[in-house]
Amino acid sequence: VPSLPFSRNDEGLAACDVAIVSLASGMKGLGVPSKAYFSLAADKPILVVGDEGSELELLVAEHPDVGWYCDSANINELAGLIDEICAQDLNTYVLKPRSLVIEKFDYKVAIN
Repeated sequence: VPSLPFSRNDEGLAACDVAIVSLASGMKGLGVPSKAYFSLAADKPILVVGDEGSELELLVAEHPDVGWYCDSANINELAGLIDEICAQDLNTYVLKPRSLVIEKFDYKVAIN
């Protein structure tokens, strides 16, 4: 599936059940992909693939009802986790990702 232009980002988010958010190994502490916040705001749980200890890994560890984490170096674990996610009832995640964004990352919260 090709990438969509940013202007059609909402279509891609509406079409997915889970958003995969990846960050190259060694990027811990250098930033968080904005797609993580767009996805959570769209009420999509996220599958974080990246370094242990990254901001997103810590977020998912603290709030397991908004997604999953897998170390980017472990492809077998990632494959197993994807199978696990596919077997789950993802309705249990409804409203949790968006609620987290409103509670923790809303503009009014961020400026206070």
